[in-house]
Amino acid sequence: MRVSRVSVWTRRAAVSCLVFGVQAGFAANSLAGDDSAAPASTAPASTAPTKSAEAAPAAADAKPLTAEESQAAARAAYGEGEAAFAAKDFATAVAKFTEANTLSPSPHADYWIAMSLDAAGKVIEALAKFEALLADPDAKAIGEEKLQVANERAQALAKTPAVVTITLTKGAALTVDGLPSADTSPVVLSLSPGKHVLEVFQDGFETQNIDLALKPGESLERTVELSSTDPAIPPIVVPEDNPAPEPAETVEPNHVPAYVTLGIAGASAIVGGIFGFQAMNAKGDFDDNPTSDHADGVERNALIADMAFGVALTLGITGIVLLTAEDEKEMAQRKTSHTARLRVAPFASPTSAGAAARLSF
Repeated sequence: MRVSRVSVWTRRAAVSCLVFGVQAGFAANSLAGDDSAAPASTAPASTAPTKSAEAAPAAADAKPLTAEESQAAARAAYGEGEAAFAAKDFATAVAKFTEANTLSPSPHADYWIAMSLDAAGKVIEALAKFEALLADPDAKAIGEEKLQVANERAQALAKTPAVVTITLTKGAALTVDGLPSADTSPVVLSLSPGKHVLEVFQDGFETQNIDLALKPGESLERTVELSSTDPAIPPIVVPEDNPAPEPAETVEPNHVPAYVTLGIAGASAIVGGIFGFQAMNAKGDFDDNPTSDHADGVERNALIADMAFGVALTLGITGIVLLTAEDEKEMAQRKTSHTARLRVAPFASPTSAGAAARLSF
């Protein structure tokens, strides 16, 4: 009988533990759903990978997360997004808040995604996110203060001007909504969001109108080329009878090679004189003291002097020939005959017509 009572008590204790566990689970889910609570500051303890874990099939990794696991992953991603936003790493903040919102959709994550896009300068994306948040019936969960901030930022972003760059052809003018633009091409315009009409015009060209529907913070570039209203008139070519050759241009003779050659000849003569003088001095030293060194000095200096004088003589004659010879082009120019001739050619344009005459002699 005692054994039966012990068994009953054991069963009751197990049921009580099970009920307590279920209640604890509901309490944990309620805490995870409350966004005002601080996100988990620490990640789950990591364990060293084992060989059996590395050999696990890929299908095990693709197993869907349970509700508790999704909540835990969402809290971790949300906390990383807050840390990235505080560090002004807005690109990472957008990614982490988006990850948290995917795991567990929440207007709190939507709010911080919009704030991160706004801080990163993504005007169009941030405005769309703020507008979607304000249209969400569950947006009240973020609190009145954040709702007011979201509304103010949406209104401010909606007024962000768009930047339009217009490249025009030379001489073209531009008006924006009927008002002239004084800027030169390329014209950079800062326009309010909405519809605008640009007009590009130029004398002798067809006017072109451009209709724009601009979004807040949009950047747009356009290149405008106008079409001519006056078709080009080809020039009238009148054939000439036995056209005389054009007079050859006067070609000045080029004496630079002659000057360079004569300069080298002069330098060689100077070198020959220097070594000739040294040879004479060496000859005197040899006469006073006939040694082999003095004899070698006489021969060496005399040889250099002879070679230098030979180069000077050769280059001197060459330079004189180059200087006095007549250039072949100059001779051909003198042989060219010049005859007088008269040219008459008509011309026509969209506004006038006539003829032109030219006399050459």
